[in-house]
Amino acid sequence: MIRQFSFFLFVISSFIVQAIFLNRFQLFFSYSSFIDGVPFTSSHNLVYKYLLIWYLPIASMSLYFSGHLEDMKKYAIALFVRSYNRMKWMLNQYVHAFVVTVIFIFVQAFIMFVFHAYSENIWTANGIKGLCMYLCTIYTLICVQSFLELYIGARFSYLLVNLYIVFSILLSNELPHELNWIHYLFIPNYGMGFRNGVSHSPIFEPYVIHFSIGCLILLFIQCLLVYFSVQRTKQMDWL
Repeated sequence: MIRQFSFFLFVISSFIVQAIFLNRFQLFFSYSSFIDGVPFTSSHNLVYKYLLIWYLPIASMSLYFSGHLEDMKKYAIALFVRSYNRMKWMLNQYVHAFVVTVIFIFVQAFIMFVFHAYSENIWTANGIKGLCMYLCTIYTLICVQSFLELYIGARFSYLLVNLYIVFSILLSNELPHELNWIHYLFIPNYGMGFRNGVSHSPIFEPYVIHFSIGCLILLFIQCLLVYFSVQRTKQMDWL
């Protein structure tokens, strides 16, 4: 419990640092840095600045959830001995992860409000859409990490997911327009307003992810991960 609380404070601290960096760098944004994400631009300097500000809270939230399933195993063993339903247990873990993710996103939005690191447009319909897409994207990445933990452990799953996040953003920025369909393979793109069409800017290249299609793909990925996680839990020897 103390460990989780320490990591919770670490995540909150990363939100504050993000807001401070955003005000310091004076970068353009339509709503806020965590909703807008990293734009498509030929300037590598700009890409790295946007990436640093956007990625810091993502890494901290990923660290918070890292090892959660491993920590829960000691309690799960006692439950399974009493013939507790493994499917129900695994579903509860994903529901818990979703609730915590929602709390984090609302705290992040509140901190941006306190530090004036946002635009008033965030409370428009488009801004709410961007916030929901960001939430859905972060939760999907957490689901991927939790799923991988069932196979390769917490440390490697955390490392793989975060390397995937960083490299997918950098790589997608270099792709030619003829290969726009490849952007759909990079989950972080879905949660960025500059890349899913929620945030509009005349100074950056146009978006590549269709919002509605992106939502459906993320929901499909989440359902698949939950299903295969349940199947994996049934096969594992936890005792």
